[in-house]
Amino acid sequence: MLVAAAGTVAAGLLRRRAATPLPAAAVERARADLRRARATAAGEPALAAAEAAGERLERDLAEARSTPTPSDAAVVERQARATAAAALVALASAARHSERRQEALAARREELQAEVAAVAAEVGPLTADRGLRARVERLRLETDSIAAMAAAGDLAAAEAALTAAASELADAAARLDDRLARMRDPALLGLWQRWVDEAVAATRRDDRTAGRGGRAVVVDKLARRCLLVEAGRVVASYPAELGRNGLAEKIYAGDAATPEGRYHVIEKRDAGATLYHRALLLDYPTALDWQAFAVARRLGRVPRGRGIGGLIEIHGHGGRWINWTSGCVALRDAHIDQLWAEVDVGTPVVIVGAAPRIVDEAGRRKPALTRQSGE
Repeated sequence: MLVAAAGTVAAGLLRRRAATPLPAAAVERARADLRRARATAAGEPALAAAEAAGERLERDLAEARSTPTPSDAAVVERQARATAAAALVALASAARHSERRQEALAARREELQAEVAAVAAEVGPLTADRGLRARVERLRLETDSIAAMAAAGDLAAAEAALTAAASELADAAARLDDRLARMRDPALLGLWQRWVDEAVAATRRDDRTAGRGGRAVVVDKLARRCLLVEAGRVVASYPAELGRNGLAEKIYAGDAATPEGRYHVIEKRDAGATLYHRALLLDYPTALDWQAFAVARRLGRVPRGRGIGGLIEIHGHGGRWINWTSGCVALRDAHIDQLWAEVDVGTPVVIVGAAPRIVDEAGRRKPALTRQSGE
């Protein structure tokens, strides 16, 4: 029995000496590549193949550990290389997918930036709705933060933020459309354009008479411009600020809307006669304004105890870049000085929601803002 036991021990020693070392380095490289693939290629179809290869490697390794032979080591080596290769394929697929996501994200972000800029241009710096203007500004900043997220590699967060920003922009644009609906009404646009055309035509006729005739003032609420027209052409154009609810229809006293209509200067108020540097007092309300007020009251659009209002001026103290008056038109002091010197009592003043065009002295149609002053 002692001889037999000794023979068994000797055989075991011979087997251990004959065992082939397993490719530990190759196995560790394969495991490391698989861990990287799991971290960055989640959701990639190629990752499933890498996982399957990794499971096969672990089985082969477990079987070979008892008494590794050259053939066992070769099997493990091959499977380690196959696992590493599959993991690298998953990593490459993830990189391509990430690149495509980055490109799609950048393209959509650029589109969103353009859409935000377009809405911001329509909202304008003087809109009565400060909340809407603030929302658009937040959206502009949000597109910058989306770019930072994408640059940091957090594509999921960037995509989620982009989706949220696009939804908010759509809501802001819809709200803007509601506010500007009157400015796009074909009937109103036609009426306003007729008022402007008739006023401009009158300046051509009056220019042939003696004195300081041939002049009119046109206020375009949507463009937020005050235009001085002489002999059929725009000779000066000033940025204008309106009532706090300036783009709305003027209905009653206290609604903070700037009226629309055909008026005349009835008084030139110099410094000391107005709170706003200098002013041109208009003859609001006219008979047409009274008629519109009566209709609005019958329709229940006038709050109880409210009248039609008055004291509408073109005055100074502008330059705030918001609509802030109670219904008047505000210019910068330097601009009201210029306009005040150019017009007389009786000068026509046309205030319209929007005037797409004006007529020059030769009768050619041209954009209303032909020449701008004091930007």
